[in-house]
Amino acid sequence: MSKLIDTINKPEYGKQYRLTGSPKEKAISNGDTWAESEVPKILVCPSCKKELESVRLYSECYQLCALKGNTITDYGSVEELTETIAIECPHCGYDFYPKGEINES
Repeated sequence: MSKLIDTINKPEYGKQYRLTGSPKEKAISNGDTWAESEVPKILVCPSCKKELESVRLYSECYQLCALKGNTITDYGSVEELTETIAIECPHCGYDFYPKGEINES
């Protein structure tokens, strides 16, 4: 019987698995199987339960702007992203990035 379990409980090529995680997360390091630790390819918002094709990303950035007197007349392209502030669900506003850490629960 253990040979059958060993055969079933193996990673599959092309799939992603969570190797480590918090005690609440399904992960190999927590004793879960490869199947239980598989990371889904589709992101589902934990708050509204909708599948997401996009998210709202808020960042601080460095950007050159043209001035005419004290008025900005033209925003240039973003030169550098300095810090991600929030990653939100476009449907309900759930923040996947509170306190600077990815939150998938």
